[in-house]
Amino acid sequence: MRPFNQLPETERAERYARLARKALDAYGLNDVETTWQEGTHDAVFRVLKSDQHGTRIYALRIGHADRSVEQLRREIIWLAALCRETQLIVPEPILASDGQLIHRVGIAGVPGFRSCVLLRWVRGWPLDSDPKPDTMRRAGTYAATLHKHGTVYRWPEELATPRPSFSEIANRISRAALVRHVDRAEADIFEEGIERIQAAFADLGEGGDVVGVVHRDFALDRLRVDGDRLGAVGFDRCGWGYFAADIARLFVGLRGRAEAETLRAAFLDGYRDVRSIPDSAIDRLPVFDALRAVDDIADVLALDHERLPCDPAGLLQRPLSILRRFTAS
Repeated sequence: MRPFNQLPETERAERYARLARKALDAYGLNDVETTWQEGTHDAVFRVLKSDQHGTRIYALRIGHADRSVEQLRREIIWLAALCRETQLIVPEPILASDGQLIHRVGIAGVPGFRSCVLLRWVRGWPLDSDPKPDTMRRAGTYAATLHKHGTVYRWPEELATPRPSFSEIANRISRAALVRHVDRAEADIFEEGIERIQAAFADLGEGGDVVGVVHRDFALDRLRVDGDRLGAVGFDRCGWGYFAADIARLFVGLRGRAEAETLRAAFLDGYRDVRSIPDSAIDRLPVFDALRAVDDIADVLALDHERLPCDPAGLLQRPLSILRRFTAS
């Protein structure tokens, strides 16, 4: 029998659809239209419910087998707080009939019990399809409002996330492990990048103006535009971090666009309408690209190389090229 994760997507989707129907029973949702959403780490269904009260749209997320329940709780609790305490458009968590936000559901044919959550669907098109200066200004206002909330929001103690520690990431990588896959010159570039990132973080510090609760995957395709309304999705990686990291992540999607500088300026104008951000943090945005590259290298070196579809050296080239540009700047 083939392992579940090696089944064709159509078969996995069919099995997840059966699990989705069982999960939706906990919310009193039957006679609904469900649509499988391709290309997501978790299994996600768009759920359409029409009755005498009108039409409502939800997202049912069925957690991947490796999904951390603690991280899911952080996400759902923060989303609930954002809905209560701000006017931001985010995926609103929906309570099940028993008052729970997270349900563990299992069926034959899908390994393990899966954590399921129901969220209100955020309407709109991904911002990366055609960003304009006025929309980017609204995105800046949105990000700043989110970060303003992140400066004061705290999770319950049992769910608190650790403060960012670059040394923990760097310590996951040994030079000996790296040079098994790349030459010594590239290993030297990596070590120089580590030193420059550490120096930049020391300059930024860890004050409340630069760190707090952040989205951590604030990319253009995570933002949704619906007329003059703008919302965001994809909060599953939220945690403690640098506010500038969210901005750096968004700006990655602007590279190569004809109006990139205008779009970045519009975003920062909108951001500064709500909260200030030190110029030193903006000047150091490339540091966060380099940090993601270091994290990617650590992830590749931690993989089971016997099961990789290609040589690990190939997977390392992109993050190493980012570090090469960073150290040359």
